[in-house]
Amino acid sequence: MIVIETDFQQSFRYPTALTACLGYFDGLHIGHQALIQTAKRLGQPIAVVTFDRNPKKSRSDQLLTPLSVKKELLESWGVDVLIILQFNDYVEKLSPSAFLDHLFTFGISSLVFGDDFRFGHHALGDKDTIFKDARFASHLVTTQTYATQKISSSTLLNLLSLGHVETVRQQLGRPYQVRGYVGHGLKKGTELGYPTANVVLEEPFYLPKNGVYMTRFWVDGTAYFSLASLGYHPTVANLSKPSLEVHVLDFQGNLYEKHVYVDFLGYLREEQKFASLADLVRQMDQDKATALARKKDVFTT
Repeated sequence: MIVIETDFQQSFRYPTALTACLGYFDGLHIGHQALIQTAKRLGQPIAVVTFDRNPKKSRSDQLLTPLSVKKELLESWGVDVLIILQFNDYVEKLSPSAFLDHLFTFGISSLVFGDDFRFGHHALGDKDTIFKDARFASHLVTTQTYATQKISSSTLLNLLSLGHVETVRQQLGRPYQVRGYVGHGLKKGTELGYPTANVVLEEPFYLPKNGVYMTRFWVDGTAYFSLASLGYHPTVANLSKPSLEVHVLDFQGNLYEKHVYVDFLGYLREEQKFASLADLVRQMDQDKATALARKKDVFTT
């Protein structure tokens, strides 16, 4: 996959006609995947046009799929060209017609987009703007739904904030995943009989609701069933910001400094403060038993 980072002020033209999918693509959910599948059916090389940051400034530190993850997934799905627009003052202030002019100059002849796609200064451009531009073959993909609910990045963020990771999995077509490395954490788990890996996020992934989850823990290419405690850990520490501690079942070895992925498979319970460490351990025993009883339903690779 060719990756082009630009603010539209550099000269570039792809050697053959391109079909471009348009959007920010945070989450790369089933709706985004429908755009790519539509583009594939058109038979031309496929480009995805996205931004280096969320045009909605309030979402800049809440990412479902940071750029590095987008690159990996899009390449695995057969995208030929990824055009990353640097969302600077020039790009932000482009009129919708000027935005389309630049796409045409790049060699894009067909556009694939969702019915809620907006672009250009003050988001004044929409699907009707695209359909009126005769230079492009325009292909509208209607909004995808799950259980009558619109699939969108905003919907996914809301579901994660409620801990509904199993519904998120259905709308993504895969479990919600965060990535990082194993750092030094509370070091209380071993004392309690539940050693944990403190996962330090390397990018600003959006974290689900605080609580205890069934998870899949990836290290060195192998997946392990695991339980994750996400939150402030009030019984043992009362931290100032949430921490992700993962107890990995059936793993032997040193995890420190390892790069790992954590898939959220199912929500078990809310975070709570216990009266004693003994009460905490009894609850952890129950969490483990509940998770193992559900493992065959949630742990698939």
